[in-house]
Amino acid sequence: MVEVFSNTPIETEIYSGKKKEQIDKILQRQSTADSFVAWLSSTESLLRKENKIEMLNVVKTIKEKYISFNTERITLSKIQGKGTFSMKKNGEVIEVTTYQDKKPVITLVLNEDINFLDNKIRLLIRNGEELKSRDLAIQYSKWKGLGYTWKDFFCDRKIHNYFTICLRILREENLIEYKGGIIRLK
Repeated sequence: MVEVFSNTPIETEIYSGKKKEQIDKILQRQSTADSFVAWLSSTESLLRKENKIEMLNVVKTIKEKYISFNTERITLSKIQGKGTFSMKKNGEVIEVTTYQDKKPVITLVLNEDINFLDNKIRLLIRNGEELKSRDLAIQYSKWKGLGYTWKDFFCDRKIHNYFTICLRILREENLIEYKGGIIRLK
């Protein structure tokens, strides 16, 4: 750590040289994110690709602390006899806790994903019809820029589990009926 002093006021510089340039580059980069959490998520992804572990850990910690403020805890009922999950809502993120083998698994779900899926379901379902979740998954994949086929989407367990958690949230909020891969509007 380098400290730089001037007469008045005293200035403290946390990093200098290359580290300062890296931090400035991250903070000044252009982004299409529409929320702070989305910006942090995209920054995490960028840092992971560039293998900047130290900065990645800082951004992760900031994101976790940001999400922990102004949240509302909601415990949901059993999901079709398979257990429970709970969620904490905040304006931009929903922290969902599911249980696998009696151990909690925490997933952060962006509200923009929930809103996209809700809007897409309402566009694709007309007059009491039903929608296969695999068709919605392909639309979601295109929106996220993944370009997956159904088989690719299903095989990517991380994205598939995230997608089904999003549908479970919509179901628990009584916006849709979702069972056995079939979606209906309520």
